[in-house]
Amino acid sequence: MGQAKYLSIRAKVFISYVIVQLLLICVVSATVYYFVGKRMTKQVISYSKQMTEQMAENMSKNLQTLEERVVYVLKDSNIFSYQDNIDLASKHDVSHRLKGLGVMLDSVHLPTHSLYLYDPFGCSFYYDKNGLSLEDFKSFDIYRYIKENKDELISHKGKTIWLALDEEADTLYMVKTVLDPEDCKYKGILCVEVGKEYLIDQCASIEKDLNNNIVIYDKENNLLTCGKGFINVAKAYVPNSGTTVKDYYVTEAKIKSKSWTLATFIAGDVLDSAIHEFMRTFMLVEVAIIIIMGMITYGLSATMTGNITSIIKNFERIKIGEKAEDIIPRANDETTILCEKFNEMNRELNNYINKLAESTVLTERSELNALVAQMNPHFLYNTLESINSIAKLHGEDEISKCITKLARILRTSIYGENQEITLLDETTYIEQYLSLQNMIMGDRIDWVIEVDDTVKDALVPKLILQPIVENSIKYGLEEKLRDGFLCIIGSREGNNLIIKISDNGNGMSEETLSEILNNSRDYEKYHIGLNSVKRRLQILYGDEYGIDIESTLEEGTNVVLRMPYHI
Repeated sequence: MGQAKYLSIRAKVFISYVIVQLLLICVVSATVYYFVGKRMTKQVISYSKQMTEQMAENMSKNLQTLEERVVYVLKDSNIFSYQDNIDLASKHDVSHRLKGLGVMLDSVHLPTHSLYLYDPFGCSFYYDKNGLSLEDFKSFDIYRYIKENKDELISHKGKTIWLALDEEADTLYMVKTVLDPEDCKYKGILCVEVGKEYLIDQCASIEKDLNNNIVIYDKENNLLTCGKGFINVAKAYVPNSGTTVKDYYVTEAKIKSKSWTLATFIAGDVLDSAIHEFMRTFMLVEVAIIIIMGMITYGLSATMTGNITSIIKNFERIKIGEKAEDIIPRANDETTILCEKFNEMNRELNNYINKLAESTVLTERSELNALVAQMNPHFLYNTLESINSIAKLHGEDEISKCITKLARILRTSIYGENQEITLLDETTYIEQYLSLQNMIMGDRIDWVIEVDDTVKDALVPKLILQPIVENSIKYGLEEKLRDGFLCIIGSREGNNLIIKISDNGNGMSEETLSEILNNSRDYEKYHIGLNSVKRRLQILYGDEYGIDIESTLEEGTNVVLRMPYHI
């Protein structure tokens, strides 16, 4: 039957905190959304109202200034001088003067598309930048309007009116009854055609600021101008009536000089988008706070559950064969008693294990001494046999050198009773051993020994490297006629000492390496040294330590020793 799953106390505390915070977020977010939404709507409408009033005031002044400039332009243009001698006047001459008047009106920032003059004598004159003729103009609504309302227009006595006869067209007309400034004599009716964009351009800044649409109505609430694609909404609204338009907030102000109404339409989705953006930012801040508070809560819960967690971890250590540690209580509560009882049980268990271990020490030491003794005579026999061969081939000087090196090696191997020596002493011994082997093999091997300063004083089993180096030479490098190379590197990884022995010898196939690692009898002679090293490390330090081997045929072999770092 499987072990039942459970939630830790810390997890329960953390989950409870998350649930409470999520509920709090929902309540706070709904409240903020309601009140902030109303406040932002009020502020935007207030801002729009101020901007609309400012724009209306500016436009009133601008139109008044413009109309005054038009009066001066008319005076300077001398457009009506032909009326002094009407018999000599020609339509071509008057039309030419209208063209000059159009240029002058452009200079005072009134973009003129065409000009029409109806004089007191019933004569009509027309100029159009696009080349339209007077006959073309007679088909326009504005021509009929002037004809039908000329008496009313004449009665205006110098006033200027603005007309947009077709709400969907892009044309706006400025119609002015012109009087002689000296004797106030009627001079005619002048109609200036401008684009509706002229008034829209006056509102461009506010439209850009609020992302809205601007509409201008005349004093009879007729539509003068509005943005493209917005005419249906503009028609649905009645200025000064308090009506509303679906999906829009409307603010309005009077253009006093003309008694017009300037209305600003703010799209509701734009305002909603701003509110939603604020709420997204607000939610991100809330989530960040929850994460930070969650981390703090999770950390604080450690003081509540620390004792229990320590007991559980120690039980897990015992389960995998590791030594449990005494628990130092983190909190002074009921769990402190559990910690004290566990520490008492752990001490009794360790005493029992120590007694059991002592009963097997003598047996393991005997096995270790036997392995060491097995190695030294074998090496001595092979070395003496090699020296004998050198004596026959080279003479006494070479034999003297070999004997000297052999004496140093033997002195190292039999000196003292300690089973461990420093890594520096062990590599010094290997240096002597390699030097002797190189003399035997005719200087066919180069080697490098690199040991970190941090591990030179680390203790290693005596003669632990010699069997591996001997195998590298005998089975890997001996058959190479030149360029044999051996590398020994010592380093530290955490609490472990790592020694790597690499050669560029013959190497082994994956099949051969597998059989060696599996202690096949076919390779017993080859791996007797490797097995002795592995066994020594496990007897001294435990089964988790030993050797690893990697080899590639015709490329070389890497042997890695792993043992605890200690001095």
